[in-house]
Amino acid sequence: MLGVLDQLGRRVLAALYSRDAQYIFVRKIEPPRALASRSEASEALGITCIFVESAAALREIEDDIPWPFRDSRDELQRRLAQGCSVILAQRPKPSGVGHELIGYGINEPAVFSALGRRGKLPSNILFNHYLEIVPEYRGLRIADVMRRAMDEYCRAHGFTMRCTVVSPDNRASLRSHYRAGLIHAGTVARVSLLRGLFVWETPWRKIERAVRAVS
Repeated sequence: MLGVLDQLGRRVLAALYSRDAQYIFVRKIEPPRALASRSEASEALGITCIFVESAAALREIEDDIPWPFRDSRDELQRRLAQGCSVILAQRPKPSGVGHELIGYGINEPAVFSALGRRGKLPSNILFNHYLEIVPEYRGLRIADVMRRAMDEYCRAHGFTMRCTVVSPDNRASLRSHYRAGLIHAGTVARVSLLRGLFVWETPWRKIERAVRAVS
């Protein structure tokens, strides 16, 4: 009986109140070190990264993109048309002929996106929507390789900062971001009362201050 009442109470509370949050992570792009460290993934698996910036470039390699990824081919094309770039992590195929794609990410300049909100940021900031690694290659720190590649991309294209958001519940991603030297600059939240009848969101000026504080 107590278990039933507890479940009922949780459902009532969820209907009355809900809170979603994501942590804001920022990295200032510094000059490259004389001896850049390499990871076991890049050494042992031969991981390399490429950037796709146009629909035509994506069509050249899209048959090699494994699915299910979060984005379909059509969605990646739409992202590219919006001005995003796509980072692809690849490794040599076991046959020794060609490469297989094992991870990807979506980057977009001068924006911030979290919990369904979008806003403009200065043009020197590159926002990473997310990174995704195919399941069999997770846990090998391939995301570290991709983040170093994004740093190089930023240097080559005039971006002086990278920004992203991470769920507080994603412990693996949090550890990866801290290990990569990103700074937890703040939190963006959305509080909903009475099934969305009343909604509070982190003010945009607070988000901007959190991002700019690292610059």
